[in-house]
Amino acid sequence: MNKAAIYHRPESEYAYLYTADELRLRIRTAKNDIQSISVVAGDPYNWQNGTWQKSANVVMKKTLVTETHQYWQASLTAPFNRLNYGFILTDSLGDSIFYGDQGFETLTSSSNDD
Repeated sequence: MNKAAIYHRPESEYAYLYTADELRLRIRTAKNDIQSISVVAGDPYNWQNGTWQKSANVVMKKTLVTETHQYWQASLTAPFNRLNYGFILTDSLGDSIFYGDQGFETLTSSSNDD
């Protein structure tokens, strides 16, 4: 997995309101490097027993392929006009990582199941 090619920037053309209720997220990866991407999202203030509770797990769609990169997009809603999110990227070997505002984190099979 080419982590150097993975790119997302909040508050830009990679994360914007499309309508009053719909948020669109985009992420860039190396061409033919990633098999699938899901967005894990939820209210940043929804915690139970010290664990953040996600409310959405949305599969991203490939939207554009260039000579070197692949672009993915998903649409989400935020009922309280606030959203915490991150990406789960899976390569062709089945290896998955989480990519969020704190960088990359390798996922074990048990943490990727829910």
